[in-house]
Amino acid sequence: MKSNNVDIENQIAILQAMLSKIKYDDPKFRLQLKKEIGDHHKGSEQITLTKEIIRRLRIQNKKLLGQVSDLRARLNLSKTSENEIRIRLNELTKQNNAIAGALGSCNICWGEDPDCIQCSGKGVPGWRKLNKRLFDTWVLPALDKLNGLQNQ
Repeated sequence: MKSNNVDIENQIAILQAMLSKIKYDDPKFRLQLKKEIGDHHKGSEQITLTKEIIRRLRIQNKKLLGQVSDLRARLNLSKTSENEIRIRLNELTKQNNAIAGALGSCNICWGEDPDCIQCSGKGVPGWRKLNKRLFDTWVLPALDKLNGLQNQ
């Protein structure tokens, strides 16, 4: 590409040299010839400028694609973290409900919120009927251990 530009520049220089040697008295001819040479030179400058603009736009596009890729990776990571948090929250909610059922207490406030829609602050352990299966799973092992320690 550069050699093509050099050839064009050389041709323009040759035409300008020829024009300066022409002793033709018709000013319209000289003016037209100068205009053609100038237009051709401007066209090659415009092509060079356009190529530079395209090159710079490609560089910018590559940078933007890299940024988009990084943002996608960060979004996927945050979605993964969000899903892990939801999974953990569901596990803790199930565990809270199981322990509240084993103790017969309110699973929302445990009797500590007078504005609770479920128990009006009265849902302390023993507030409702115990779930025997959950009691045997969650509470009984602790009581057995406590009795074992007291008997020693």
